[in-house]
Order: sequence, then C-alpha cells, then structure tokens
Amino acid sequence: MKPYKPPKFNRDAIRSGDYYMFEELEDEVCDLEEKEEDESGDENDPLYPSGKRKMSMSQFLTSALKTDLKKATDLALAGQSPQASDGSTGLGPLPESVCSPQERAAFFHARSEPCDAPLSHSSTSTRSERHPVYGVGDPLSGQGPEKRPDEGEGPSDQKSLGPEEEDEKSPNIWHKIVTFLKFAWAFVESAMVSMTIYLNRFSRDYRYVRKVLTVEKKMLKEKPGFGLGIRSGSGMIWEPPPGATASPSHLPSVDEIDQRDFMKQSDTPAFIYLVQAMWFAFIAHTDSVCYFMVFLHQVSEPTILSLPLPLMVFLWGTLSVPRPTKTFWVTMIAYTEVIVVIKCMFQFELLPWHEESLSEKSPFFPPRILGIERDPHYAVYDLVLLLIIFLHRFMLKSMGLWKSTNEDEIQLEEGEHYFMMEEGLESNTLPSAHTENMDTTEEGNNLRHRFGSQRSRIATRAGRQLLMVEQPAEEGDEQSPPAEVSESGGQLVVVKAQAQSLCQHFPKAFSMMTSKYGESVKIFFKDLLSPSKKVKADVYAYMFMCDFFNFLVIIFGFAAFGPQREDDGGVLSYLEENKVPIPFLIMLILQFALIVIDRALFLRKYILGKLVFQFCLVVGVHIWLFFVLPGVTERSFREALTPQMWYMVKCFYLLLSAYQIRSGYPTRILGNFVCKRYNIINMVLFKGFMFVPFLFELRALMDWVWTDTSMTLWDWLKMEDIFAHIFGLKCERRMEQEYPQPRGQKKAALVKYIMGGSFLFLIIGIIWFPLVIFALGNTVGMPNLPRDMSMTLSISSYPPLYSVSVQSPSITKFSEAEWNQLTTTYKSNRGAQTFFSNYDYEDVAVAKFSHNASNIWTISPPDRLRLIDEIQSNKEIIFQLSWNLVRKSASKSSTGKASDSSKWIMDKTHETERKEFIKIIKMDANATNITIGHLFPKFLKFTNRDTVHPVPQLMKGDTEEEKSLRKLTLRLYRGSFLDTGITEEWWGISELCGGENFDILKHLPQYSCDHLVMYVFNDKAFPETLSIISGGGIIACYIGIVYVASRVLRSIISGSTYRIMFTEVPCVDHILQLCLDIYLVRESGELALEEDLFAKLIFLYRSPETMIKWTRPRADDEADVEEESVAHPAPQQ
Repeated sequence: MKPYKPPKFNRDAIRSGDYYMFEELEDEVCDLEEKEEDESGDENDPLYPSGKRKMSMSQFLTSALKTDLKKATDLALAGQSPQASDGSTGLGPLPESVCSPQERAAFFHARSEPCDAPLSHSSTSTRSERHPVYGVGDPLSGQGPEKRPDEGEGPSDQKSLGPEEEDEKSPNIWHKIVTFLKFAWAFVESAMVSMTIYLNRFSRDYRYVRKVLTVEKKMLKEKPGFGLGIRSGSGMIWEPPPGATASPSHLPSVDEIDQRDFMKQSDTPAFIYLVQAMWFAFIAHTDSVCYFMVFLHQVSEPTILSLPLPLMVFLWGTLSVPRPTKTFWVTMIAYTEVIVVIKCMFQFELLPWHEESLSEKSPFFPPRILGIERDPHYAVYDLVLLLIIFLHRFMLKSMGLWKSTNEDEIQLEEGEHYFMMEEGLESNTLPSAHTENMDTTEEGNNLRHRFGSQRSRIATRAGRQLLMVEQPAEEGDEQSPPAEVSESGGQLVVVKAQAQSLCQHFPKAFSMMTSKYGESVKIFFKDLLSPSKKVKADVYAYMFMCDFFNFLVIIFGFAAFGPQREDDGGVLSYLEENKVPIPFLIMLILQFALIVIDRALFLRKYILGKLVFQFCLVVGVHIWLFFVLPGVTERSFREALTPQMWYMVKCFYLLLSAYQIRSGYPTRILGNFVCKRYNIINMVLFKGFMFVPFLFELRALMDWVWTDTSMTLWDWLKMEDIFAHIFGLKCERRMEQEYPQPRGQKKAALVKYIMGGSFLFLIIGIIWFPLVIFALGNTVGMPNLPRDMSMTLSISSYPPLYSVSVQSPSITKFSEAEWNQLTTTYKSNRGAQTFFSNYDYEDVAVAKFSHNASNIWTISPPDRLRLIDEIQSNKEIIFQLSWNLVRKSASKSSTGKASDSSKWIMDKTHETERKEFIKIIKMDANATNITIGHLFPKFLKFTNRDTVHPVPQLMKGDTEEEKSLRKLTLRLYRGSFLDTGITEEWWGISELCGGENFDILKHLPQYSCDHLVMYVFNDKAFPETLSIISGGGIIACYIGIVYVASRVLRSIISGSTYRIMFTEVPCVDHILQLCLDIYLVRESGELALEEDLFAKLIFLYRSPETMIKWTRPRADDEADVEEESVAHPAPQQ
C-alpha cells in the first residue's frame, strides 16, 4: 500500500475526497434535532410552569391539524398542553397506525397521560426521538391493546352502539356552531398565550431580579434585631451592623418563584397574564420607552433646541457599557427642563416675530427652526418626555441602579484632617496613630469621595480605603488622636490641607483638569472597544430589515424627498416617462451603499469601524433630514409623512446598531438567519429570500469577499447552492415527520381537490386567459370615445374640396334611451344584434359634421381649366374621402390615432355626372349639385389596434360599398362677405337622403339631413395593467403567456428524473451537519480543515453509493441489524 501523501495545493485538497472519509459512519453524531429543541425550549420559561401551561398558537394549530377541531379545542380549553407529559417542545408525528379521526384523538389523549412503555432516545436518530416505542398494545404488533380497569370502551366497542345512540352521537348544525365558537375562543386564547410568552422573554431578567430582591427584603425583615444599627461620623449617619446586609446563603430559584406564583394564580385568565406581561415588558425596558419618546419628540418638533436630545441618545446613552450612567439621565432631565424654560420665556405676545409667523411658511424661519415659535401646546412633548424619564429614574432606584459608582475629588478646608483605615485592611506602610512619624504624600488632591456609602469614605489614588473621623475638640490638642481611633486601636491617616494660588500651578492644574474630564471619555471608549466586558449578540437581521424598509420608502415615497411640483405623481410618473431623477438615483445608491458597508463591517467583525460608521451616520442623517431636506423641498420636516417614517425606522436601526456595538459582534457567523430552524415558516421565508432577484448572489459574493476562507469564488457559490438545497430538503423531511401519511391509505378528497384542483384551475386559466381577457374586454375596459374627428374630400391632385374638423360638443355620447332606440330599430337584423352585443351605450359616439366646408376652395385659373379638360376627355376622376379620429392613448404602444379613406372613380360611364360637374366648375347659373357614389361611412368601428373602418352589418346592399358607405351630393357656393368685394368659393356636401336604407336610417337617434351624421362604435380601453398583456393582440398574448408558461411547467416536470438522486433523500441530517461543520471550522480559522470537509462534501455528491449510505435513516439501519440478529441467531458453541 502506498503511503498517504497530504495534498500540497488547494485544488488537490478539494478533489482529494475518498471512501476512507466515510468509514466511521457509526461515530458520526448529528444533533440537529437537539439544537432545534433547545432553541424552541424558550417557551417553557416565561409564564406557566411545566405541565400546566396552556397551549400556544403554534401548538394549538398543530394539534388541530393532527387531530380535529373538536379534540384540539377541548384540549386547549381544558388548559392541557400537548407537551405536558413527554416534555417535548411540540407535537410529534403520529404513528403510522393512527388513521381515523377517532384513533387520532385517542392517541393524543393517551399522550397527555404518563406512558408506561419506555422511550428510546438516540442522539443520532431523529425518528427514535419522535416516535414512541409501543409494547404489546402496539397496533402494529397484531395484538389488541391491553385494557386497564379504569379505562372505558375502546373505539372498537363503539361499533356496537344502537341506531338511536348513533343519532345522538352524530353532530348536527348546532353542535358544529358551538364547536366553531369554541374553536374561535381557543384560537384567541392561544394567541394571547403566544403573545404573553413572547413579551415575557423581554422581561425575564427584570422579573427574576425583582423577585429575588423581594425575597431578600423579606428575609432581611424576618431576621431578629432588624432595624438595629449604629450612628457614627461627623454627620451621625445610621448604618446597619456589619454582616446585616450580606446576601443569604440560599435563595429560591426563578422556577421555584414561578411555581409559587402559579399555585396562587392557577385559575387566572390568559387575558390577565397578557396584561401583566405587557406591563412587565414596559417597566423592564423603560429606557427604550425613553428613547422612543425622544424620537417622537424630535419628529414632532424638529428644531435646533431639541436636536441635542437624539444626539445624546445615539452618541452617549445607547453606547454606554453596560447601561446609560446616572450622569446621562441627569443630563437628559436637566436639558429637557431647560428646553421648557426657554420655550416658556418666548411665548409672550409682545415679541415681534409672533405676528410674522402666522404668514411665514419658510422652514428656516428663525423662531421656527430654533424652536421658540409661539404655540399653545409648546411643552406637551417635553413634559411627556420628562414624565417618562422620571418613571425610568424611579425604576432604576427601585432596582438599586441609580447610585453612581464614580469617584469625585473632595475639597478639604485648610488644616489637618483625620482619617482611619477601615477595619480589616492591612497596611504595612502606615505607622500607628500614636507614633509621631507620619507617612507623607506628594502635593495635590489625591483623595476621592465614594458615592453611595452611608459614611464618608475616602479612597486614595493608590486604592486605600479611608474613613473620615471627627476632628479634635480643641485647636491646641492637635497631637492627640480622636477618641474613636484610640478606642478602636486602628491606624490613623492625617491629611494636611494648604491653600495655594491656582496661577502658581497653572500648567499642572490645566493638566489635572484635562485628565480629570478626559478620563471619563477615555474610559467610555475603552469599555466600548474592550471585548472582555461584552456578551456577544447578533441583531444584523433586524438592522437589515430596517434598511430594506427604508429602501422601499425611498422608492415609493420619493416625491416627499424632492422639490415640490404641481404635476408630480411620484416615481411612477417618472418611470412612465422613462426618466430617472438624479436625486432619486443618488438616494437609492447611498441607501444601497449603507447596506453594503454595514454588511462588510458585520462580516469583518470590525467594532472600531462600526463605531466610526455609527457616529458618521448619526451626524449625517440629522444634518440631511433637518437642514438639507427642508432647504431642497421648501417645506418643514413635519409636513410630510414619508421622511418621518424614514427617520423613525432609521432611529430603530441606530438603536440596534448601538446595541450591536455595545455587545460586540458574534464570534461565529453560521449561515443565514432564517435557517436556524426547520419549520414551514423558515422554509417559506427562505423561499422568499431566494425568489428576490440577485439577493442570494449578492449575499454570497459579499460573504466571500469579506470572510477569511480558502475556497475560490466558484467553490463558495457551489457550497452555498448545496446548503440552500439541503436546507429545503430538511424542512420538507421535517414536515413529513410532523404530518405523516399512513401507509396504504388513499388520499383524502379534500386534499386532492385543494391541491390538484388548484393546479388544474391554474393551468386551465393560463390556457383560456387570452381569450377570456379579450372576450371580457367590454366588462373590464373603460369607454374611450374620440375627442377629435376630421373629414376631407379631395379630387385627384387638386386642392381639397371639403375639409371639416369637429370636437366636443359636436361629438356626443349615446344615452341609454338612444341605445335602446338603436337596438329596437335593428331588432329584426340578427347580424346587427350580434354586432351590438359587443358594445354598450357608453361606447357609441355621434359626430355631426357641418354642411359647409371650413376651407375656401383656392384653385388657380389654370388648374381650373386643366380640371375641366380632364373631365371632358373622359379620363378617370378619383374622388377620395378620408377621415381621421383621435382619442386618448390606451397603452404605451398605442398612439390613439386612426385614419381611413374611401374612393369613388368617375369614369366614362358617368356621363351625366361629368356634364353636371363641368357646369358647376364653369359657374353655370343652371347648375345645382352633383351626386357622387358611395363615399361617406355612416357607421365606423374604432378598435384598440388603432384601426378604423366602416361597419357593413347595419345597411343593406349588393356590394360592400353599398353596405358600408352612403352617397353624397356636392354643391359649389360663391359669395363675398364684410363688403370686401372679394368673391370666395367653397363646397358644400350633404348625405343623400333617400335610397333603400333611408327607411331605417331616418329612425336612428340624432339623425338629420342637415348635417353629416356619423356613428362611431369604440372598443373599450383596457386598464394599464392589462394593456401590457393585451397590447400585442391574441396571438402575441398566447405566445407570451401560454407558450412560455407551458415550457416552464414542462421543464419542471420533465427534468425531475435527473434530480431524483438528490431530491428524494430520506435523511439529510448528516449532509446538513457537514455543511454546518464547514461553516464552523471556517469561522474558527481552520482553513485546512475547511478544505478537507469540503472535499468530503464534493466526494459525497460524486459517489451515489456513499450518498445512499450516508442518507439512510439510522433507525432503519438499527432495525435491520436487529432483524438479522433475530433471524440468524449466533450458533452455540
């Protein structure tokens, strides 16, 4: 055998996977289920003791899905939790034998009682943890269940009931109504329980400390001699005796305290618990309430005077470790009071700017931007903020957190002062008090006063604890020590104070002052950046949600961030015009850049960079929102809701960011935040995450760039794709275990109709959608009548004879009565009735053209002579009537304009018409008019495809022209106007009132021989959302929707054979654990081990045999071994 040679390069290591990596399969430990149960075990803490808590919403809905509504409702209303007996965190899967609803209910009733059969537990098997082991009474064993004396009749005995009893057992409508009402109340109660559990998670620490303090106070008061103490010192301050304040040796745990509370309040309704949980959540986080009130105060009054409040919150309070100091809250209280006083001073009417402020609308009006503008409610938010801060101050005092541990230098009067070493403190440097030799120190103030003590305690810079004693009674008795020191025999420290001029020691005094006030700042940043004082936390997911929400706010509310425009319809109006405003683009890019920078800092765990980013962001946001934005939009910040929403969400982001800085980044970043559990909610959230375009790719690329790894980019993407696939399979297998289908049982009709019926209707809808959308166009569309119509009659290449254009009110809409008159006129014409069925009365427009042309016939004498010669020479004279219609555009691809024309040729067969036409042109006094052929369209159809053509169904005739067009009469008019002496010529045309169709047309609404009356039938305009689909017509709609959808569906179904190897995996726990191990060793810096584990994962996908072996359920392996051992017993020797 060749010796093993470790790979030298990355690619060799990645491809070095082999079978030896999987030889120790039995030693592999997979604790995914244990981790999941530990995470879900939080529900056991907050409210109800174990075994007594009512159902939460998830437990109630799971119970309802696994049994039926009635049984689940009975369990919930009885106050029994499905996990009360077995200690599990949720309802496990049903045994395969439990099929009928009666058996399911009996199974759950059995699970609520102690189980005599032992349960098998295995850390490497998920099925053994989920399924109980049944004994002789197991339905799978073929033997009937052993009855107990106290048990009733089983389900099999119910079959012997008589018909009358069966009728009584069968539910009627009233029982169903009662069951539904009970279910509704149980659902509401479970929702309250879930809300209570959720709220109590936020107040657990506070409730525990509060209860322990209550117990300690009670035990202290029960001690004999409570209230005894001594008074000592110059101020005679009372102190308890030594040892009285020591903590007791044994205190009850929080579980014992909860048990006592439950025994007292076991029958308390869930609503009371919910109110109690809301109250505790409020008082446990009064600091967050104070912060929220500061943000609300700034949103309501965005002034320079109130701006320091949020800046102090973001740059001081929220960054203090471990909590905001007493100095911070005192500063907040003092500054808020100063704001109230300043506002009150400027509320008098005699100030000159109050009259101007009524008409001044500028956001930078000085009294308004400063915050001193007169307002009857000027101090409402300030007083509410003070009230909340004082409430928080009271809560801190009740918890003993208001006392400051800071040390302040003391100022001693000139002379000698005596201090005694505290008892129990050894000192080898100080002599006895009776000796004359004194230990001296350097000049300067080296003594500091400790706050929070009953007596005047002093601490030196060296750390020695001193206790101030009374001064001697007489000035001459300086060398005799105080009586208190003499009696106790303690050590004495004498401090001699001398007054000196500050100017003599100015450099040193300035240095001491700088160090005094700069030390606190130094300690502030040192505690903030020190990793030793932090409890790691991960709130990046919530920060990303805030940023993503603000991203959407900018997209849909950009109009509030830009300059005011009267016709501004927001971003959609810009997109409709295919324009992108530069400010909109800059804001989106900046918001996106902030998300990327935050992600980079999170991956690098760079606390200092995050702190700098936090400071820049706080200052930049407040400058932009309260100074730049009002100048750009020319309106105050509080006049638009969108910037206020953006600011409030950004404040929540900054709070989370400050908490992240204060707590520190997590040591290990393992996978996606939605992949922590394997239930249906996480699966749906992860599918949504994968559905967002480029989100998965962006996250993977950023993680690879800012994470220390030995993988190449393509290996990283391969690893992320494997994890995403395995996580989805894990969630599916979890759902299969939670809701198993019994073997050999047909699918329920309800499931088949819901799932199969939904897909069936979806496919049928896709097939018939184009036809339905065009057939129902008149139902979903809107009337779209022409707003401009014109008609022109021309002859060959000569100037037009007649030209008229009409608009409203010459274009009118049909009324319902006129529509009924029209349909009644054609009631015997089936073709007309079919045509009318596609329209409503709102779709018909009536246009009345004038008899006289609106243009002067400006033909020159030579052209007149040439026209006469052409008519006399029997050449073809072409008469052309064209019409143009304009209406509102229904879609981007439509112009809303349509035109068409008709022609009539005067050939040599029309001898009579030629003679009359020559007479008219030659100005013969006997000439009257001339009748020309079918040119005028009485009925037009205006389609959505921007086409207009005559309607042939409403008139009779032998040819298409006779069915669609009407004859016209022409007449040339001459005259002069306004005494100009200039003779003008113009043509007049009219419809020939006679003929075969005149008997029908004369009964039409608004018909008149004095005008050219035209009826236009208009197709309805599709809504803008449907215009995109229907704009290309039926064929394009079929190709774009039906064909593409069929190809996508076919690719999903037909390609399943190639994915069976990787999708139908029985157990993915080992593969998922291997992926998590790769994440773990990567975060630990073991890059060589990362390569080995990734090589193992790659080889697993290369070897189908190993994949089958590694994904086989462990319970099945153990069962096979047991069966083989039973079938083939070992031979006896």
